Amino acid sequence: MVAPEWLQNVTLFLGGLLVVIRQLLIRECTKNVTKLEKDLASITEKRDALSRNYQNLLKEKNQLILDCDSDKLYLSEQIQQLTSQLADALVLPDITPYTDDPTTFDPWTEGLPVDDYVIADKEYYVYPKEDWLEILRRVQPNVKAVLSRWRSSISDCDNFALLMAGLVSGCFAKADLDLQGAFMVAWSRTHAFNVYRDSDGDYWVYEPQNSKTVCKLEDAEDPYVTRKLWLMS
Repeated sequence: MVAPEWLQNVTLFLGGLLVVIRQLLIRECTKNVTKLEKDLASITEKRDALSRNYQNLLKEKNQLILDCDSDKLYLSEQIQQLTSQLADALVLPDITPYTDDPTTFDPWTEGLPVDDYVIADKEYYVYPKEDWLEILRRVQPNVKAVLSRWRSSISDCDNFALLMAGLVSGCFAKADLDLQGAFMVAWSRTHAFNVYRDSDGDYWVYEPQNSKTVCKLEDAEDPYVTRKLWLMS
């Protein structure tokens, strides 16, 4: 039995329509696949970039650790060298009258007022500013006497700041205190000096060449705008 002509026409039309729909679907799917491939390539590129950035940051972190270790080693060697060479020539002053009532300072928890620093111990003693002034007034003449006997042409600001920190450390050891005082070596862009923290939480710029407390660290002007602090043991 032969199908009516109209049915044959409908069948042909539907068949053609299915072919067109199939082609449209294939085209759309191909377009979507191409877009997904581009998106995947972009994601892969971003992932690779993040991976490279991570590796670079890791290298920078490791370099900072190496630099920090180098700074600590340099400071320790300098202080040990200066203090050992001068130990026989010095009589460390007694600072015990000004260390009876210390406050404990934890720089790891409370932080320091600069981003670049070295911290050697977990905790330090801090004192009222008036007690710090008495302690430093007794130590500084030794520093000045020693460096004036040394060749003046090489007794620069680094020597004063490092030796002052070393002798303050020696006085705390002589006093048989449980912790060192929060007395630091400090650097600006062009100068080396000292900084101490008092029991009120204030940081004070100290010039070891003349035993003057210059100003609060936050108010410092050149050459005392501090970039680095070394808080050693």
